[in-house]
Order: sequence, then structure tokens, then C-alpha cells
Amino acid sequence: YGQEGVQQTMLCVAFPDGGLALTGAQTGDIFLWKGGNLEWQFEQAHTGPIFAISTYPDGFLSGGKDGRVRLWSGLDPVKVFDFSSTSVASTVQTRIRSAVWRDGHVLV
Repeated sequence: YGQEGVQQTMLCVAFPDGGLALTGAQTGDIFLWKGGNLEWQFEQAHTGPIFAISTYPDGFLSGGKDGRVRLWSGLDPVKVFDFSSTSVASTVQTRIRSAVWRDGHVLV
């Protein structure tokens, strides 16, 4: 079946068209799967676990413990929204637990 990689915990999943699956890992990596085969991997997409991943017409978005939402066009990162310094108390770290694309806007 090919090479085996390091076993990772996947924390979120999204299903774009065409029988594909996108997963976000505890390590901050993003994976694109077709069937049971790995098609693409972006290492360190986030610094820390990825808690949210969802699709939109031109790509997908991801969000994680680092307080950032990344917008992807196809498989290329195109924009970063940084919420890491928006918490009310300086001792509370902002984490992105969910993010979705609706009507041209990113909802967090």
C-alpha cells in the first residue's frame, strides 16, 4: 500500500466535492485524502492543533489553537485572520473552535 507515516490524531474533517476528505491534525498539519490514500499534506499549517476545517466554493478554511483562521484557495494559503490577541484577559488564549464560510464572510 505504500509508505506509512507517523500516526496522528485528527481533530476535524470536511468533505469537499469529488469523494475527498480534508482533515486537521493535533500537530497542526492538514491532510487531503481520496479514498484511503493521502493525496496532499501541508505541514505546520497552524502552530498547534487544528480544531476547525470547512469548505467554501474556491477552497477551504482552517482554524486552530494558535488563534488564527487560514483561508485557502485550492491547496494554497491565501489569507490569515489572526485573533490570537483579541481575548479580554491577557491570560486567556484565543482558540478557534469553529469557523465556516457563509455568503462571502468567514464566521468564527
